Amino acid sequence: MQIALLDACVLYPAPLRDLLMQLALGDLYRAKWTERIHNEWMRNVMANRPDLSRQKIERTRTLMDLHTRMAFPQSSSLKSRTHKRQHSATFNNDNL
Repeated sequence: MQIALLDACVLYPAPLRDLLMQLALGDLYRAKWTERIHNEWMRNVMANRPDLSRQKIERTRTLMDLHTRMAFPQSSSLKSRTHKRQHSATFNNDNL
C-alpha cells in the first residue's frame, strides 16, 4: 500500500481533506501526518474562520486520528478495517 504524508496545505481546505480522508478509509493509500501538521492546519482554520469553534476543529482532528491508520507514534491511533467501516465519518465539518 502506498503511503502519503498529508501536509497542512491539503488538510485545509475542507473539501480536499474530505476527499483524501475518504480515499484513505477506502484503503487506497495510507495517510500520515504529524502533530506539527495538525497544529498548522488547525491554526490556519482558526485564523480564517473565526465563526468556527475550537471544539468543532478539535472534533475534526479527533475523527481524522480515529479513522485513519497513522504511522507517527506521537499521534498514532490504529483502527481495524471493520471498525473503520462501522464508524465511517465525513471529515468536512461545516467546511472547516
